[in-house]
Parts: sequence; C-alpha cells; structure tokens
Amino acid sequence: MEHGIDKLGGVAEWIWLKEGSALNQFAEFYREFDICDTANVFVEISAPTQYVLYINGKFVANGQYGDYGFYKVYDRIDIGAFVKKGKNVLAVLAYNQGDDSFPYLFKTPAITFCVYSKENVVAYSDGNTFVRLSKSYISGRNEPFAPPLGYTVQVDLSKDDGWKTQKENGFKKATVVKTGFKLFIRPILRPAFSGNKFSRIAAQGVFKENGGKTTGEMAQRAYLSSRTLVEMTGVLREKCDIFPNPFTFKTDGGDGVYIIVDLSVERVGYITFDIEVEQDTEAIISVGEHLSDGRVRAFVGGRNFVHRFTFKKGKNTFTERVRRIAGRYLMLYAYTDKITVNYLTIDDYEYPFKEKKALLPDALKQRIYDTGLRTLKVCFHEHYEDCPCREQSLYGQDSRNQMLFGYDAFEGTAPQKASLKLLSMANFTRTDGLIWSTAPGFKLGILPDIHKNDEKGGIPNFSLFWVLAVCEYYERTKDKAFVEEVLPAILGIMKAFNERVREKGIESFPHKDYFNFYEWSEGMEPGTNANTDVMAALGSMPTSIDCILTVHFAFISKKLAEVLTEIGKRELSDEFTALWEKVSPLAENFYDENDGYYYSYISHEGERYGKHECTQAYVLYCGAGDKARREKVARNMISEKNGLVRITLPNLQYKFDGIIDVLGEEGLKWVYDEIEKIFGEMCFNGYTTFPEMECGEKIFEDAASLCHGWSAIGCYIYNKYLLKR
Repeated sequence: MEHGIDKLGGVAEWIWLKEGSALNQFAEFYREFDICDTANVFVEISAPTQYVLYINGKFVANGQYGDYGFYKVYDRIDIGAFVKKGKNVLAVLAYNQGDDSFPYLFKTPAITFCVYSKENVVAYSDGNTFVRLSKSYISGRNEPFAPPLGYTVQVDLSKDDGWKTQKENGFKKATVVKTGFKLFIRPILRPAFSGNKFSRIAAQGVFKENGGKTTGEMAQRAYLSSRTLVEMTGVLREKCDIFPNPFTFKTDGGDGVYIIVDLSVERVGYITFDIEVEQDTEAIISVGEHLSDGRVRAFVGGRNFVHRFTFKKGKNTFTERVRRIAGRYLMLYAYTDKITVNYLTIDDYEYPFKEKKALLPDALKQRIYDTGLRTLKVCFHEHYEDCPCREQSLYGQDSRNQMLFGYDAFEGTAPQKASLKLLSMANFTRTDGLIWSTAPGFKLGILPDIHKNDEKGGIPNFSLFWVLAVCEYYERTKDKAFVEEVLPAILGIMKAFNERVREKGIESFPHKDYFNFYEWSEGMEPGTNANTDVMAALGSMPTSIDCILTVHFAFISKKLAEVLTEIGKRELSDEFTALWEKVSPLAENFYDENDGYYYSYISHEGERYGKHECTQAYVLYCGAGDKARREKVARNMISEKNGLVRITLPNLQYKFDGIIDVLGEEGLKWVYDEIEKIFGEMCFNGYTTFPEMECGEKIFEDAASLCHGWSAIGCYIYNKYLLKR
C-alpha cells in the first residue's frame, strides 16, 4: 500500500471543536481566503463521518469516503466555478457520529482542508480557522435511524444565521488536534447529484397524534384522515399532481397536514424541499420503499425512518446533505393548518457508472436486466452497499456478488478494487486471521458476546468470500501488485480455516463468538428458524462439522492456487493445491445415498442433519465430491418438489452456475425459466429495484429492504450465458 501523506499541502492541520468528541455532533467551520485568479482553484478536504462544503454560500460537494485512521481519505474538488477574485469564504458543516456503526468506524473527530490556486496554497485549516457547534443542526444523543447506520437528523431552519457567508455569533478559533492519520486521495470517482425535483402527490389529508415514544413511532401511530387534493389545495388532480409546482394545503382540523409523495422509482440521495409556512412550523419527514401500512412506514422495531425539521416563517429551500437516504416514498407531517409545498423529493446522488449496452431478446428479460442494473447502481456510492436504505454496509459476501455481477454490466474495475481494499484492512484489530464482516465499520453486534473485544466475531464465511472476490478481480484485471498487497490478509484467513479442518470436514467457528451465517433460511444455523429472533440463542450452541465451509474452503484453495501460480508464487500455490486435494473429498462425508443429497452438518456425535438447497448449491458450484453424485443432486434440484429448504436470493449464483456447469444446456434453460419466474413476478408486482428476499419487506418483522445488491443475479446470468460477454 502507498505510504500516504501527513498534511494536505504540507501545512494543513487537523482541527475540531475545543470540546472534543461527542455523540451526533455537528460543527461549522469558517475560513476566508483571497485569490487573484479564478482559474485552477481547488480544495482538498477530509472530515470524520461526513462533510458538506460551501464556497461563498453555495453548496459545492459532500460525501466523506469511508476510511480508517491509518487510511484517511481526502477529496480533491474543483471550486473554480464558485470563487471570485478577491475575498472568498470557505464554510464546512462537519459531522462526527461519535460511535461505531456498520459503515463507519469511530476515530478522533477532526477536519483538515487546503485551498490551492494553481498549486499554490492560499488557505488551510489551522488554529486560526473559526468553528462553532451548529445552531441549526441539533447535536447530542438522538433517536436511532437504524442500528447499523447511526442517528436521525434534526434541523431547525429558523436558527440559520447566514454563517456560510459571514462569521456570526459563537465562532471561536479551532483547536488543533493530534491524530496521527495518514492521508490518501479518494481512489474512485465521486458520486454526482442529478438536481431532479420530480415527485408525484400520492395522498394527502389531516393527521392527529396518537402517542409514541420516538419521532418514528409518533409518525407510525398517528391517526390519518384522508382528503382529496382539490379539497385541500383547490387543484384538480387531473390538471396537476406533480412537483415542482406550488400546492397550498389547508386543513379542517387535527394536528396538521400530511402529504405522501411518490418518487416513481427507488431513489437514493438527500431530502430536498421548497416549502413556505406562515409561522415557524415543526415537521416530520419519513422515508420508505412501500405503502403497505397505508402510509410510509416510519417505525420498525426501534428503527426510526424519519427526520425532524423546524421550518422558519416564510420560504424554506433546503437540502439535507448529511444523512443519505433511499426509498420510493416520502411522507410529510407538518404541524400547521396551512402549508405551501413547491417541491418535496430526493436529490439523486449516484455513482457515475458507464454502462455496457445490453440488448436482450425479449421484453421480460430486458425488464429483469434493467431492474437488476438499477439495483446495482443505487447500491454503490463510496463503496458497495448491501442496501442503500437500511444499512449502506460493505459486506464480504454481498459485495462479492455485486462485484461479480457488475464486471460485465459496467466499464472499468476501480469500484471492485477500492472495496476489496477497504475490506482487506478490516482485520487490523483481530488475532484470529479473519476480516470483519463489514468495512470500514465493524459493529456487527449480532450475538451477545460479539465485539466485547476487538479480536474475534462476525461471519467467518464472508472472509472466504473476500478471498474469492480478490481471485475473481485478478482474473479480470491481472493486477498482480494488488494481490501481493493483500496477500498477508489472504494467508491469515486461509490459515484460520485450515486450522479447523477435522477428519470429516471443517468445524464451524464457536457460536459464542461468531455468527455462522449463510443465508436467511430455516435451519441454516442448526436448529433455528431465521424468521424469528434467534441470535441470542446461538451463543450456547455447540459447533458442528460444516459442509458449506468444507467445500467452500476447498474450492477457494483451488482458485487461490491458480492465481498464485500466475503471479509467480509456485511454492505457495502448491500448498493450496494440496489443500484442495485434501479437503475436497471430505464432502462425501455429508452425502446421503438414500435421497441423493448432501447434509448440511455433522454433529460431534456423528449425526448428520439439515437438508438445504443452499448446501447443494455450494457443492455444485465448488465442484466438490463425486461427479456422478453432483449430477444426481443437480437433477433433483430442478425438480418441482425436491424436499429441501428453499435457497434464498444471496446464493442463487452458486445454484444457477452449479446447475449449468453440471447439466449444460438443459440446466441453462431451467435457469432462464427460474429467473423469469422469480424476478419476472417482482417486475409485474411493480418493483423498480430487486428486494433483499423474495417475500419483499415482510421478513425481519416488516423491515427487509426492497433494494438489495445481491439480487441482481439476472444481469450476471444474461451477460455470461446469453450475451456471452
């Protein structure tokens, strides 16, 4: 890995509030600078959790890249269009989450920036920069947006005093912070805003509070009394029901006005609105992917999918650029009897992928492909995200699927390399050789004992998926230098699994410290039903000999041996070839001659149990075991009723590729039909991105995502076999 730099421009300091770190903390920085030429002026900047950069009061950029203290990423941003000759003002809203989450790892809160004019430093962060705690963004402990993501946002627009262009009350000189951070430039392109203000009014009416301990629960429980658009605004729906357009809503009672807007498709970005009120007005805006409750679902099991705003008297034109959100619907609860809404929507924020043209032979396949493509696009920003609404997390398995599905859908491989690098660093506190299941944050606090220390925990199989993803990246790029860079992490992972090889297969990792997850299907953790809250029960369960870990480790040993041969490490390659030859035959210990399937587990008493499609899929794809037995498995798998626990979406690629590999054209025809049956039905049901699970949001107590990167399998299969890329 490159060495990084200590200071931007060689001079910029890390600075923060004198108070230091606090939970959910918003700081505002102010710095004036002079230039005599507006050509080639740019800013370099790095912040803790998030930053929002303004020049002369105008928004320029946001989007801090996920990073670590030893790999702190900065952006280089052209500001030539925002500056003028003479005095200019740089203002930054910087956010410090103050604790860990899945996509964020807590680090000393500090910001650094440097302004250049034709490579000459004209301003930089130091003790003469002014800072204050934000007046409009409310700091301090707030309600959880979702456990993996951090907190909801609360903004009081009546408190904005024009700080972005003039130094007002409360600013003091910043404190220089000693961090020890090493700085690296962002390795990929920045996402871009669309400026799209479109949305459609889906419903409107009057609401009345009905209790609730949190903002989300208040929105979820409120009584709703619908009204027609013409009743509330005087505008006939047939004439116009879309934003941007001015609509003045008036109530006839209750606590205020509610409005539901439809964004037409799943969208990702930041809440933006233009709203006018006659007095300071409290408001709640919820975001969601469906209207299954007759409203936008605002509260699920402690999650608050809402933000709270105070609109100031008069006009409020605002975009909230700290908390990125995703969904198809927004719902406004405004505590007033009159409100004018000119627009309320999401300003799209998308990575600038360059798509490879794909023309499919019929309309249904094209719809499945295009919907999968959109799913992949909105599940990537600074890195791959499992889902853009509920977690925004870079997972080992989820990202591997997204990388694989994207190779033939988009030009270039920079996103794959950048995410693989982030994951490669996710073992710096561990002693067991594995990497954390998510990066750069690793607060995967699923089991009671996980993460009480930083030495173990998470999902072991996701570490194997990361090794596989590195091998697949090399096959596409022949990037020898990257493989050599991450080879120590690879060897640590493979050593950890090799140490668990037993006489009949690989022993699972102890449940008290690890979550042996493969998918959300019944019994894939022995004796559990994934549709219930089973996590607390797993800690006391005994380990087992695990078929999936056995065949997966053997297969990845073989893949790794091939890569190591190509990069000139023959001795290492021979070691992993020997591992493949030793471990792969152990799959036969799980085979049942009676029904022709592989059991998922063997207990320490020798009892074999668990019959899952997922296990058969791993055996088929990994090429483990007897060839004739694998053909029997594949034929049974494509039968109408195979008696197995059904596989779920994250592992369909193993199932589909495995069946095609064993059954050839017969298997391929079956796979095409299966894709149309599963994903075609989703398209007919109105999905604009593909969900986390076939049953949509119903699983996980109505909390599953309707947009999940691992579900874009159609793009991969069509590109590989139909378009033959």
